[in-house]
Amino acid sequence: MALALAIIPLLVVPLLVDLSPGVETTFYTLNCLLWVAFVLEYGIWLYLALPLAALVTTGVLVLLAALWMVVSPARVEGSEGTGSGLVRGPSLPATGAPGARAARRADGLRQAFGSRSCCMSTTPGSILVGMHSLRTVAEAYRDRMMRKRLTWLAQRLRNDAVPPPWLLQSLVTCWMNPWSVDSDFLASMLRWYGKTSGPVLECGSGLTTLVLVTAAWTKARPLVTLEDDAMWKARIQAALPKRARSWLDCRVVPLVDYGDFDWYDVEAVNMPNKIGLVVCDGPKGTTRGGRYGLAPVMKDRLAPGCIVLLDDTSRGAERAIMEQWCAELPARVFYVSERYSAIEVGVTGSSFAE
Repeated sequence: MALALAIIPLLVVPLLVDLSPGVETTFYTLNCLLWVAFVLEYGIWLYLALPLAALVTTGVLVLLAALWMVVSPARVEGSEGTGSGLVRGPSLPATGAPGARAARRADGLRQAFGSRSCCMSTTPGSILVGMHSLRTVAEAYRDRMMRKRLTWLAQRLRNDAVPPPWLLQSLVTCWMNPWSVDSDFLASMLRWYGKTSGPVLECGSGLTTLVLVTAAWTKARPLVTLEDDAMWKARIQAALPKRARSWLDCRVVPLVDYGDFDWYDVEAVNMPNKIGLVVCDGPKGTTRGGRYGLAPVMKDRLAPGCIVLLDDTSRGAERAIMEQWCAELPARVFYVSERYSAIEVGVTGSSFAE
């Protein structure tokens, strides 16, 4: 807080007062030093403090903003012929010329912000480049933090230890996807991962893929993920620890017409048999037939007693699909939460209707 308050006069005074070049240089130097201290303070805070879930949400944006102000790679408005690559403002009028003071203030604003971070750049293209740079830094930071937490998760799974709630919540927070599963789903998924055997099938990729790949890495258990968008596969690869990436078997296949519904095209790929666990969070709910295709397409490949975790059963469409699965597989619903449900294949019994 003290650093944040200290930097305010360093930014404001040069905009309101005509300073000599030497004083302006001093202000700019102090400005940079404060930003460096700002970055170090938040970096140490984020690195040392545990649990980290709350810190990621409250500290990461401030840290990224500070980093961007100091080390932004987007210095896009280089002066013609100088080759310096630094953002430069237009020529200023002479000191006594009309508008000189306003021009000096505008140039001070560019000095304080634009030339070091592009956030006050004068062209739309430069603004877009600056925004892209900030997004790139944010994504790199997110992936680094995710890899660290997945490594912690792997250490616990190797020791057959139950992952602590703060670690699972920090995975959800780091993933930065409001439509992702919650920590309760991850805990249930890992619990049933340990109680089942045989290959694991995942429909739709995301945070669950990262956790399942980490589990496969530690337990040497086959995992196949079906995905219809290659972008998600690339994002998952970037967030995985390098040693775990060889366990990622994400098959990017299109959604095809199966008559009454659309589902993943598995005809051209080699799918496993005797699947013991299914995590179903795809395809998207707007797909024709939704997630129904799992049962008719993969029925013969599901082992008796296979556990199927279906996300989003708070929605009526997913509840209806679950009822269809129970009748066609057959299967029974044995767990229902506010967000997801679980069924066991090959047995009958309780259902949503009871």
